[in-house]
Amino acid sequence: LPDGPRRKQWIMYAIDIAIITGMRMGEIFTLEFSDGRPLTAEAVPFGRGYIDLDQNLIGLWRKNKKFEGGKKFTIIPLWKDVREVLLRGQDYFGTTGALFTFVDADRIGDTFARLCKKAGIIGLRFHDLRHEATSRMFEPKHLGGRGMSAEQVIVVTSHSSMDQLQTYIN
Repeated sequence: LPDGPRRKQWIMYAIDIAIITGMRMGEIFTLEFSDGRPLTAEAVPFGRGYIDLDQNLIGLWRKNKKFEGGKKFTIIPLWKDVREVLLRGQDYFGTTGALFTFVDADRIGDTFARLCKKAGIIGLRFHDLRHEATSRMFEPKHLGGRGMSAEQVIVVTSHSSMDQLQTYIN
C-alpha cells in the first residue's frame, strides 16, 4: 500500500466486514461498539449501527425505501468471523465508539477503488462485495458457506423481496 501498511489497514477491515456480512458501505461506516444500550429502534440513533459483543449481535438502520426516512432498524448476527475481524482490528478500532472516524462513507469506496486500480483490478466496486457475501450465505457449509435459506438471507441482507434478492445471487 502506498502510504504504508498500517496507514490503510482500516480498508482491509471494511472489506472483511462487507464480504462476510453483506453490509453496504454506508452501513459499515455507521458501526460503533455498543455502550450498553439495548439494540432497539428506540435506543440506537437513526442511521447508526451498534455492535454488541456480549450478545453477538449488530443492530443497525438499513436502507429500505418502504419505511419512513428510507431506513428500517434490523438486528443481524455478529458471526464469529466478523467478531474475529473486530478483535483483530482492536489496535485500529479500539473497543469503544465508532469503528471508522473519518468524515463520510465515500472514503471507503474511494480507497477501495484506488486499491483495485493499483492492483490492476478493473470494474470491481465495493458494493460487489455485498453480492459476493450474499452468494456465500447460500453456499453449503461444507463448501465454506453459511448454508442459509432464502428466508434467512433476506433477513440478514435486508432485501425487501425475493426478486430483489435474486439480483445478488451469483
